[in-house]
Amino acid sequence: TGGQTDVFFGSFAEALKKGTDIGGGPIMLIVVSLVSIVAAGVLWLELVIRAALLYVGALLGIVVYAGLVDKNMWGHVRRWAGIMIAVIMVKPVIVIVLGLAGALSAGDGPDAFSAVVSGLAIILLAIFASAMIYRFVPGFGDEIQGARTNRKQATDGAQAAALISSPAALVSQGIKTHS
Repeated sequence: TGGQTDVFFGSFAEALKKGTDIGGGPIMLIVVSLVSIVAAGVLWLELVIRAALLYVGALLGIVVYAGLVDKNMWGHVRRWAGIMIAVIMVKPVIVIVLGLAGALSAGDGPDAFSAVVSGLAIILLAIFASAMIYRFVPGFGDEIQGARTNRKQATDGAQAAALISSPAALVSQGIKTHS
């Protein structure tokens, strides 16, 4: 997307450079410009942190997967794998959002107000779409693990109840308890 920056944000940048037809005068121009700078900075910071997390994940991957030897560490490995999937999926989601924005803005140039609104919407949508990935992916598989645990507990309880199914078994258990 580096070569297509003008396609995505060309009309947005032109509208902010001219400073006309936004509405609200210079104060509104300052506010919109500051929001744009902060949103672009957050998106850039998100991509920098993603790159750093990929390097750290590559370095620690061998150590984390060594945790698969211990059954008690499986939950931690699953959480780490979910986080790494989320980190990997952030950039494709941002590229898809920016690609859709490029397709939408490929027509005739809009007026300044709609260019500013669509530019801010593109940046904010890219930020929040990647945040949704971080929200949902690390919990991947938790429901399956919970169902297995519940089934195992239910089965253990059923087996214990089956041992005390007759009066003779109840008397035998009482004798063993007090012996």
